Amino acid sequence: MKKSILLLLGLFLSALLHAQYAIYPQVSAEITYLAKPGQKFKKGDILVKLDARLARAELQQQQAILSIKQQQLDDDEHTFGQIQQLFDNLVRSKRELELAEIDYKQSKYAVQAQKARIAQQQLLLEKYQILAPFDLEIVAMPEPRNITNHHHPKPLLLVSRTK
Repeated sequence: MKKSILLLLGLFLSALLHAQYAIYPQVSAEITYLAKPGQKFKKGDILVKLDARLARAELQQQQAILSIKQQQLDDDEHTFGQIQQLFDNLVRSKRELELAEIDYKQSKYAVQAQKARIAQQQLLLEKYQILAPFDLEIVAMPEPRNITNHHHPKPLLLVSRTK
Protein backbone atom coordinates (compact mmCIF):
# COMPACT_ATOMS: atom_id res chain seq x y z
CA MET A 1 0.00 0.00 0.00
CA LYS A 2 2.80 2.43 0.96
CA LYS A 3 4.69 1.59 -2.22
CA SER A 4 1.68 2.35 -4.43
CA ILE A 5 1.10 5.67 -2.67
CA LEU A 6 4.77 6.61 -3.06
CA LEU A 7 4.67 5.52 -6.71
CA LEU A 8 1.57 7.67 -7.36
CA LEU A 9 3.14 10.61 -5.54
CA GLY A 10 6.32 10.19 -7.60
CA LEU A 11 4.33 10.07 -10.85
CA PHE A 12 2.37 13.17 -9.84
CA LEU A 13 5.52 15.14 -8.98
CA SER A 14 7.21 13.99 -12.19
CA ALA A 15 4.19 15.09 -14.25
CA LEU A 16 4.14 18.41 -12.42
CA LEU A 17 7.81 19.05 -13.11
CA HIS A 18 7.47 18.18 -16.81
CA ALA A 19 4.20 20.03 -17.35
CA GLN A 20 4.03 22.55 -20.15
CA TYR A 21 2.33 25.90 -19.78
CA ALA A 22 1.05 28.16 -22.54
CA ILE A 23 1.86 31.88 -22.52
CA TYR A 24 -0.97 33.99 -23.98
CA PRO A 25 -1.13 37.72 -24.79
CA GLN A 26 -3.62 39.89 -22.92
CA VAL A 27 -3.63 42.70 -25.48
CA SER A 28 -3.59 43.00 -29.26
CA ALA A 29 -0.39 44.43 -30.69
CA GLU A 30 2.61 43.83 -32.90
CA ILE A 31 5.23 41.54 -31.36
CA THR A 32 8.56 43.35 -31.04
CA TYR A 33 10.42 40.64 -29.10
CA LEU A 34 9.67 36.96 -28.62
CA ALA A 35 11.86 34.47 -26.78
CA LYS A 36 13.12 31.50 -28.79
CA PRO A 37 12.71 27.79 -28.04
CA GLY A 38 15.53 26.38 -25.94
CA GLN A 39 16.17 29.65 -24.07
CA LYS A 40 16.04 29.58 -20.25
CA PHE A 41 14.70 32.41 -18.14
CA LYS A 42 14.54 33.35 -14.48
CA LYS A 43 11.32 34.51 -12.83
CA GLY A 44 10.64 38.12 -13.89
CA ASP A 45 12.69 38.01 -17.12
CA ILE A 46 11.02 39.38 -20.26
CA LEU A 47 9.60 36.66 -22.52
CA VAL A 48 7.55 38.83 -24.89
CA LYS A 49 7.47 42.52 -25.76
CA LEU A 50 4.56 44.01 -27.65
CA ASP A 51 4.45 47.39 -29.40
CA ALA A 52 3.08 49.72 -26.71
CA ARG A 53 3.31 53.01 -28.61
CA LEU A 54 -0.47 53.45 -28.90
CA ALA A 55 -0.98 52.60 -25.23
CA ARG A 56 1.74 55.08 -24.19
CA ALA A 57 0.17 57.76 -26.41
CA GLU A 58 -3.21 57.09 -24.80
CA LEU A 59 -1.60 57.47 -21.36
CA GLN A 60 -0.05 60.80 -22.39
CA GLN A 61 -3.43 61.97 -23.69
CA GLN A 62 -5.11 61.00 -20.41
CA GLN A 63 -2.41 62.87 -18.47
CA ALA A 64 -2.97 65.98 -20.62
CA ILE A 65 -6.71 65.76 -19.97
CA LEU A 66 -5.94 65.55 -16.24
CA SER A 67 -3.98 68.80 -16.49
CA ILE A 68 -6.96 70.52 -18.11
CA LYS A 69 -9.38 69.14 -15.53
CA GLN A 70 -7.04 70.12 -12.69
CA GLN A 71 -6.91 73.69 -14.03
CA GLN A 72 -10.71 73.74 -14.19
CA LEU A 73 -10.86 72.47 -10.59
CA ASP A 74 -8.46 75.20 -9.45
CA ASP A 75 -10.58 77.84 -11.20
CA ASP A 76 -13.84 76.49 -9.78
CA GLU A 77 -12.36 76.29 -6.28
CA HIS A 78 -11.20 79.91 -6.53
CA THR A 79 -14.60 81.05 -7.84
CA PHE A 80 -16.41 79.13 -5.10
CA GLY A 81 -14.19 80.79 -2.47
CA GLN A 82 -14.88 84.24 -3.88
CA ILE A 83 -18.64 83.68 -4.05
CA GLN A 84 -18.56 82.27 -0.49
CA GLN A 85 -16.95 85.52 0.73
CA LEU A 86 -19.45 87.62 -1.20
CA PHE A 87 -22.32 85.55 0.17
CA ASP A 88 -20.98 86.01 3.71
CA ASN A 89 -20.99 89.78 3.07
CA LEU A 90 -24.56 89.54 1.73
CA VAL A 91 -23.53 90.53 -1.80
CA ARG A 92 -24.35 87.20 -3.53
CA SER A 93 -27.42 84.99 -3.27
CA LYS A 94 -27.55 81.52 -1.74
CA ARG A 95 -28.44 80.12 -5.18
CA GLU A 96 -25.24 81.57 -6.71
CA LEU A 97 -23.26 80.01 -3.87
CA GLU A 98 -24.94 76.63 -4.41
CA LEU A 99 -24.24 76.73 -8.16
CA ALA A 100 -20.58 77.59 -7.55
CA GLU A 101 -20.35 74.71 -5.07
CA ILE A 102 -21.91 72.33 -7.60
CA ASP A 103 -19.37 73.41 -10.25
CA TYR A 104 -16.53 72.95 -7.76
CA LYS A 105 -17.69 69.45 -6.75
CA GLN A 106 -18.19 68.41 -10.39
CA SER A 107 -14.65 69.50 -11.20
CA LYS A 108 -13.31 67.69 -8.15
CA TYR A 109 -15.02 64.44 -9.16
CA ALA A 110 -13.88 64.87 -12.78
CA VAL A 111 -10.26 65.06 -11.57
CA GLN A 112 -10.74 61.92 -9.45
CA ALA A 113 -12.28 60.07 -12.40
CA GLN A 114 -9.45 61.16 -14.69
CA LYS A 115 -6.86 59.93 -12.17
CA ALA A 116 -8.65 56.57 -12.17
CA ARG A 117 -8.50 56.46 -16.00
CA ILE A 118 -4.75 57.12 -15.83
CA ALA A 119 -4.26 54.33 -13.29
CA GLN A 120 -6.26 51.99 -15.52
CA GLN A 121 -4.15 52.92 -18.55
CA GLN A 122 -0.94 52.36 -16.56
CA LEU A 123 -2.15 48.88 -15.64
CA LEU A 124 -2.99 48.18 -19.27
CA LEU A 125 0.47 49.34 -20.32
CA GLU A 126 2.03 46.64 -18.12
CA LYS A 127 0.36 43.98 -20.27
CA TYR A 128 2.58 44.89 -23.23
CA GLN A 129 5.42 42.94 -21.61
CA ILE A 130 5.03 39.33 -20.60
CA LEU A 131 7.38 38.30 -17.81
CA ALA A 132 8.39 34.80 -16.79
CA PRO A 133 6.08 33.76 -13.94
CA PHE A 134 8.70 31.29 -12.67
CA ASP A 135 12.09 29.89 -13.74
CA LEU A 136 11.40 28.28 -17.09
CA GLU A 137 12.61 27.08 -20.46
CA ILE A 138 10.90 27.86 -23.75
CA VAL A 139 9.75 24.56 -25.22
CA ALA A 140 8.08 25.73 -28.43
CA MET A 141 6.39 28.52 -30.39
CA PRO A 142 3.12 26.88 -31.50
CA GLU A 143 2.25 29.36 -34.28
CA PRO A 144 4.96 31.92 -35.01
CA ARG A 145 3.46 35.28 -36.00
CA ASN A 146 4.15 38.98 -35.63
CA ILE A 147 0.76 40.21 -34.32
CA THR A 148 -1.35 39.23 -31.29
CA ASN A 149 -5.13 39.37 -31.02
CA HIS A 150 -6.54 39.14 -27.51
CA HIS A 151 -10.06 38.62 -28.88
CA HIS A 152 -8.92 35.31 -30.42
CA PRO A 153 -5.98 34.38 -28.18
CA LYS A 154 -3.51 31.80 -29.33
CA PRO A 155 -0.50 30.75 -27.28
CA LEU A 156 2.70 32.63 -28.08
CA LEU A 157 4.98 30.22 -26.26
CA LEU A 158 4.94 26.85 -24.55
CA VAL A 159 7.16 26.73 -21.48
CA SER A 160 8.16 24.25 -18.80
CA ARG A 161 9.57 24.81 -15.33
CA THR A 162 13.29 24.49 -14.81
CA LYS A 163 14.81 23.04 -11.69
